[in-house]
Amino acid sequence: MAFVLTKIVGKNYRRQLSSGKRSPAGVFLTATIAPPPSAVTRNDPEIRLKDYLAALEFYLSLPAEDVDRLLFVDNSNFDLSPLARFVDDRVTDKAVELISFNGNDHPVGYGKAYGEFRLMDFGIEQSQLLAEEDVFWKITGRLKFANLPEMIAAAPRHYDVLCDLHNFPIIGTGKIFANRWMDLRAFSCSVKAYRILFAGKYQRFGPRMNQDILYDIVMYPSTSMDIQPRFPIQPIIDGVSGRHDRHYHRRFQQLKTTIRAGTRKFIPRFWV
Repeated sequence: MAFVLTKIVGKNYRRQLSSGKRSPAGVFLTATIAPPPSAVTRNDPEIRLKDYLAALEFYLSLPAEDVDRLLFVDNSNFDLSPLARFVDDRVTDKAVELISFNGNDHPVGYGKAYGEFRLMDFGIEQSQLLAEEDVFWKITGRLKFANLPEMIAAAPRHYDVLCDLHNFPIIGTGKIFANRWMDLRAFSCSVKAYRILFAGKYQRFGPRMNQDILYDIVMYPSTSMDIQPRFPIQPIIDGVSGRHDRHYHRRFQQLKTTIRAGTRKFIPRFWV
């Protein structure tokens, strides 16, 4: 059984902006507050809950002209009452929906992509905030994308999918050959495009569902779509990696961000 709370406040929700500005986007935050202990290094539910609350506060603070909806979906069947109270005390100009369900009962070996897309399939079917033509930004819910408004502004006016694909050896997945992957920390697409490209794929591929498979799905879609395989600007991540329990602003992580920002600007064909 799912816990669902939908809170819609303010008069700005789903308004159409004047002066040719783009409509505000929705942010879809994926969450596993209480993961299996062996799944990630940062596995303490209390610590993770604090991460999610800090990220929620950040996204709630963004201008409604950029983001007017927040959909938060947890797949560990966690009691969302603390988040509901937190949101209730802070939300003033956005629609917020919180959902929790038991969707993390598959083997840990199935991997992150399997769990993420199982969660997103459920969230999109349950949500009251996302219509078929809506564009949303899927973001790993513990992380703050510090320059999200700038990323939204730099994005093409119209697209079906906007994501970051990588194919440079070693970096990312560590492979020398066939090192192709889709970054799951953040991507953007319309609900319609999600249904066409991604819905049901976790069931189809099972434990083979991974970032390599997603790279192929996006690069070689089965139907004609407007796919943007690289973000125009480098995303700036603030937060701690769940897998390694490392902060993205420290040492090697910061170096990788700097290198990627430089190659994206000066050598855009290098998908580092």
